[in-house]
Amino acid sequence: MFPRQHSGTFYFFRGMVWCEDLNYFPMNDQTTNSAVSTDEIMQYLKEFMVVKEDLVNFATKEDLERFATKEDLEQVKNELRSEFKEDISKLRSDFMDYLDRRLLDLKGDIIVIMKSENRMICDLVALLVSKSLISTNEAHSIIKMQPFPQSV
Repeated sequence: MFPRQHSGTFYFFRGMVWCEDLNYFPMNDQTTNSAVSTDEIMQYLKEFMVVKEDLVNFATKEDLERFATKEDLEQVKNELRSEFKEDISKLRSDFMDYLDRRLLDLKGDIIVIMKSENRMICDLVALLVSKSLISTNEAHSIIKMQPFPQSV
């Protein structure tokens, strides 16, 4: 006979009754070696089967109205989609602004370095002219070739 307390789901497979919760329907030699009879199953159903009277106050119309409908879920999905798109566009805008600022900072650093090198080249050309290693015409052409050309 089935126990009176039930806590799991029963399945019928190959003429046997299997329970989801083994503590509720323990498998012993008697149950594993022989099939449960129809009378035992019927007796269990009489004792534990849910009937219409048990479901009278299970869910009222007010309870059912509180459940989400497809339209509610669609509305929430559309709201989340629009918020997500706004967040992505804001992130993209912020990221592009950051990249622009960073590139301008790097460009300024490069210009500062190149100007210091330009000064060193001008000083070197002046030194070569003073030692008469190059002519003034050659010095003018070298100074005009630099990234920041100067007139002498």
